[in-house]
Amino acid sequence: DPSCLPDSPPKNCDKLDGFPGVYVTTSGDDVGKIIDYRDHDTCPNFANYAKKGSEELVELLLKAIGRQREELIANEGEGTNVEKDLAKLEKWANKINPKTADKEADKVLKAA
Repeated sequence: DPSCLPDSPPKNCDKLDGFPGVYVTTSGDDVGKIIDYRDHDTCPNFANYAKKGSEELVELLLKAIGRQREELIANEGEGTNVEKDLAKLEKWANKINPKTADKEADKVLKAA
């Protein structure tokens, strides 16, 4: 919940762009140390994404690709190589069958 995050970075820290609630220490004895104030039960991390089904993950991926494309076009214009790469990734993601992916993931987890 963003309302639980500090209004400004902790002392000797800067915000880590793209990661609300995550800061990097920029001076003092702990330079480079990462401070993470996000709720670890809900923040986007491996453990939380591993709990999601393939259908939700595909939806999140397609949403992220769309937002990246919007930001890219707004900042660099249309027709960039990165935009072409995003189109390829979107095409690949649209081919994913979530039910098949979930079954395959279950097989891998059982074998591990």
